[in-house]
Amino acid sequence: MEIATILTFTFATALIVAIPGPGVLLIVGAGIAGGRRAAVGAVFAILAADVLLIGLVAGGLGVLTERGGATLDWLTAFGGLVLVVLGLLMFRARRKDASPRGSVHVYSLGSFLATVANPKSLLFFAAFLPQFVDASRPAMPQYLTLTVLFVLAAAPVGLAYALGASFLSDRDGPFRHLRVHGPRVAGLCLIALGAASMGRFLL
Repeated sequence: MEIATILTFTFATALIVAIPGPGVLLIVGAGIAGGRRAAVGAVFAILAADVLLIGLVAGGLGVLTERGGATLDWLTAFGGLVLVVLGLLMFRARRKDASPRGSVHVYSLGSFLATVANPKSLLFFAAFLPQFVDASRPAMPQYLTLTVLFVLAAAPVGLAYALGASFLSDRDGPFRHLRVHGPRVAGLCLIALGAASMGRFLL
């Protein structure tokens, strides 16, 4: 794989990951509601889900998702349900000095499921990754390289969001209200996103 391709893919990945979306919302919400450990756990859970989705695309399952159908509809509804549940947990969270022991696992598992069950994530990788794969060369080594590059580019961005959210929520002054209102706002946003996905399935 050429250096220009590597640099372009790495820069594009970092830029895309930095754009606020459901993943960023999950990380920031976990950082405010559950603390630093919960936010970092959410980051690595999302990365694990992304690696799994890249593997599915490399295996050819991304094409099946592009065709849609009942399976895609059910997957969309399930992803929406996971987002609603996580949103409710965040909305009801009461941030304390020490986050509950179980919150780390809750946010990690929820972030993983919400990412895997979101068809848009698989569609994104199915459309994005092949642009950097040379059809004249073996595909699998190239997908492995892209996976490593994706993790190396996405991890610092996700950790920056995680540490930033937990840092600001621990500060006094104008940021002290994040401890109470931050989880509620993030929770409402996740509930809205999940309800919209489930609504498209029901209608």
